Amino acid sequence: MKKNILVPLALLAFIGIGLIIFNACSKSDPETLTTTGKITYFSPSEDQVVPLITQFNQRYENQKAGYKSGGDINLGEAIWTLEAGVNYEFQSPKEDLGNFFSDSFTTNLDIYVGENNEYYITEENAINFYSELIAFTTNKIIPEDVDLLVADLELLSVENGKAEMKFEALVGGIDPFLDCNVNNTDYWKAANSAGKCSIYEYQYVGKDAASRINLLLNCVLISAGYWTDIDNTGNILQYYDNNSNPCFWGMNDPGYYYECLYPTNIEYWWGKAQYVVNDLKPSGKEYINCRFIDNLWVGQGQVWFHMFENIRYGIPHSGGGH
Repeated sequence: MKKNILVPLALLAFIGIGLIIFNACSKSDPETLTTTGKITYFSPSEDQVVPLITQFNQRYENQKAGYKSGGDINLGEAIWTLEAGVNYEFQSPKEDLGNFFSDSFTTNLDIYVGENNEYYITEENAINFYSELIAFTTNKIIPEDVDLLVADLELLSVENGKAEMKFEALVGGIDPFLDCNVNNTDYWKAANSAGKCSIYEYQYVGKDAASRINLLLNCVLISAGYWTDIDNTGNILQYYDNNSNPCFWGMNDPGYYYECLYPTNIEYWWGKAQYVVNDLKPSGKEYINCRFIDNLWVGQGQVWFHMFENIRYGIPHSGGGH
């Protein structure tokens, strides 16, 4: 489901023209999540990835069998291991996936400040949470007969001995009919799920130019069996290319949802969105997927613009080790 986020014009006026605006949600940049303990970013070398996952899975099986080690895990390492473990467990070819849908939940985990003033979680709590993640993902995949594209575990906040975590599973099925190129029928109203325009008026109501560009952006999938080290940009409201051109329709000059974008317009704004994806890609990581949406400006009538709700990157692995 598309999400329209109401953004006050006064806020954007305060931010100012010419700035790149986005909320970073990178696991490698916890920013000011905490002031009492430290969270160390954990990213093992390629040759350590599978051994670390399989060792954790063995401890998971041991705990299910009633054996408990009683050890504790650094919170940064726990986040990496839990996320990587779910992606590894449900690894699959991803080149032909389409019709994506996702589901998520948030929870609070008990943590404490331990050695070197870093946050830790008990292995028992980590494994219990891992069991929840596996069950949640299984319940999204099995009934729908789909595959996992990516599982993303994000640390939202740390406060009063609790780590607030958000988990999202993005799944999809094989879709050989994905329309992954702009064609001569791509006449779309700009926003508000208003459908096609020109000679195609009133067709495909429920979609618009933003959702069409979103599909085009998500047609490009890296051949990965599974992902680790996943980062998420969060909202990107404004972005400019090297020539100071806006990268989103309506960014500098918000428009009306019924504005008709021709195939050449769709191709242009798709290219600008791809520029943003490539420009923000972290070193050593690859693009996974994004959510590109329309949005309503508040206070100036029914005027609209396009934006990224998020862009997700990670390290791809070929699979085959499961």
